Amino acid sequence: MIGKSLEELAHTQPEAAGMSADLLYRQASRQVADWVSQELADFWTALKCHWQAQDAAAARYSTHQAELESLEILARGGGLWQRHLHAALEEAALAWCTPRQARAKYSGHSLSLMSEAELSVQLHAQKITASTHKQLEKPLLAIERQVAALAEQLGLGADAANPWGVSAVVDAFIRALPLNDCSPTLLPVVFEQLQARLPQLFEALLPKLEPLLKDLSASLPKKTFAAAPDNIQTHGQSPPVTGWVPDGGLVEPVAAENTDMRFAAGADVAPRGALAPPTEREASYRQRLRECLAQWRHRHQHQAQPPQPTPGNARIFQTSEVLAVASMLQGEDPAPFVAALAAEAAHSLQWTIREQMLQAAAQLGFDPAKTRFAQDEDDAIDLVAMLFEHLVHDHGLPRRGMQMFAKLVLPYVKMVVMDDSLFNKQSHPARRLLDALTEACEGNDGHDAFGRELLDRAEHLVDEVVAHFQKDQAIFEASAQEMRSLLKQQRQRMEIAEKRLAETLYGRERLKFAQDVAYQALLERMGRQPMSDGVWAFMQGYWRNGVMQIWLRHGAQSQHYRDLLALGDALPKLDAAGAALRTPELAQGFTEQLPILRECVAQSGLLGEAADEAIARLLHAMLDVDAERYVRTPPAAPEDHEASAVDDGQAAMFAAEADPTLVLRLRKLKPGQRFRLRQRDRREIPCKLVWISPLTSRLLIVNRYGTQRLLVSVEELACKIQAGEVTLYASEAPMDQAIRNLWAQLQPATVA
Repeated sequence: MIGKSLEELAHTQPEAAGMSADLLYRQASRQVADWVSQELADFWTALKCHWQAQDAAAARYSTHQAELESLEILARGGGLWQRHLHAALEEAALAWCTPRQARAKYSGHSLSLMSEAELSVQLHAQKITASTHKQLEKPLLAIERQVAALAEQLGLGADAANPWGVSAVVDAFIRALPLNDCSPTLLPVVFEQLQARLPQLFEALLPKLEPLLKDLSASLPKKTFAAAPDNIQTHGQSPPVTGWVPDGGLVEPVAAENTDMRFAAGADVAPRGALAPPTEREASYRQRLRECLAQWRHRHQHQAQPPQPTPGNARIFQTSEVLAVASMLQGEDPAPFVAALAAEAAHSLQWTIREQMLQAAAQLGFDPAKTRFAQDEDDAIDLVAMLFEHLVHDHGLPRRGMQMFAKLVLPYVKMVVMDDSLFNKQSHPARRLLDALTEACEGNDGHDAFGRELLDRAEHLVDEVVAHFQKDQAIFEASAQEMRSLLKQQRQRMEIAEKRLAETLYGRERLKFAQDVAYQALLERMGRQPMSDGVWAFMQGYWRNGVMQIWLRHGAQSQHYRDLLALGDALPKLDAAGAALRTPELAQGFTEQLPILRECVAQSGLLGEAADEAIARLLHAMLDVDAERYVRTPPAAPEDHEASAVDDGQAAMFAAEADPTLVLRLRKLKPGQRFRLRQRDRREIPCKLVWISPLTSRLLIVNRYGTQRLLVSVEELACKIQAGEVTLYASEAPMDQAIRNLWAQLQPATVA
């Protein structure tokens, strides 16, 4: 029994067992994860059974049926879900004794843009956590005190929440939740089930946790866990920067929101020598970066900068002088930088920046022929230039976007000269601003009102930064926050448009599918025996339409649908009974089918006298013994009027030309996958996969405005990718991608 092994573990002394403290805690984490995941192992099966029991009382049968199908899929994958839940629980518990940065992603949810489903999940999670805490207030409070005492003993800080508390279990449940398989109407039902089971789960778990925590606290010396490195700074000092791995371009996690910045909001810029000493990893990163930059500069000497004076007679710019020159140029005409970014100038952006600054320095009395930049300033110029070039070119920014980035060239040169942490801190405000500006400008031609408003506001914020940035980085943070707020509004509008478009397409596909189902049902019954004209007219009119409507409203598994198919089997037999003058058989059979007949004609809008008249005409046709009865020819198949539909010939062509391996990989795509779609003018626009049809498996790809750009099969998408018309790319922040590409550019292998 898991519970028994947990109790044994709680009462085992580490010394007697010969067990390290770290191993003891890891085993405890694994045992608790085993127990919780096994308690919830039948979660989806139980929910499916509960949902099936409500079949008869379902107010909206079609919605209920769709949710039941989703639950059946989730129940079949219950084993995989249980393993994901176990991994999430154990990982969160092990992260409890790690440094603050690693623990941040488990202790709460960072502020980020959420979809409607994710927001709903978070609201439900908060409600469930509060409700469970209210029901089990006293025992949970006792456990929280024990956890706080243990955290204090281990020096983990006051923010080390209970790794086995209600919030931890609910967070692990959310991380394991297959959100793409849960419809918006199913999510509340899922969390209602979780809310009903949590109190019982914790009533059994808390008595086992109490002795375990007590023995851990009594037996473990202070700071025993090996997971926390020795160089962690505490008591108000800045947490260690995780560094930027040059070979991979990896950066510090976003979770370090509260990390002390080199420049506090509103503080003056400190001199270079007054900054806090860099950590060992920061120093290693900077050394590697400078080496790569020096090698790159040597390889591209003719492109990087104007001719430099010889070291013997050169005067080196002081940092204060570089900042003064950049401030003087800041806000002037950015046309030279625009031309360099657009590849319209004869030289690169690095060359243009140095040329403009040297020309401005000449007006201040410096001799450009005898003045050169120091290594730090050279590095800042090259890094900013390469970063801006990657942002503009990788994302295909329009001309207006290039102009905004050109205005920011000199402010960012100043900022990097004073603080180069832009390149290894995701939480840097200037980095966030570039992310937001890139997202606002990418693919935005300003052809609609909101797109124009977004560009106008972005341009205004850029002008504010150019006009007011001297030393205080707060202007970057304020501008980034406003841009993110506008982008959030656009994202919400786009999500609504995407949802409506997907619902419209799904409705069309369901209608087409229902028409095909009704047509096939008619074909199956028309060749069995002869029918009179009246019965045939009823079958291909009212009955066929009734089958289609019942399938749409109630589903193929409903009793209504089965009754209507049975009616289609009975009508030709009753017609034959009437032709053979078997009047009692006709009367009895017709009377039995009368309720279904009324429901059938009601699906075509016939009620009351109109329905009685249609049924009477059907009965009259059956009683007409002189009417000619013969086997009917198949009617015309329903047409598909959807413009984007692909005929069988094209589908076969795509299937033959598509790479089978690529097709298999594309079938694993999930909504949210990003694409770049090449237009006729060779310009690429960003697009996104927002919906996969459950009926036809077609993929709906939209642009940044939620407008449909592609509705294709997997095979057709594979052919477009092979032809270079569509490109997949990772959903990462623009700055992350630009820095990754920047590192690739600096490597010597790139030249080879």
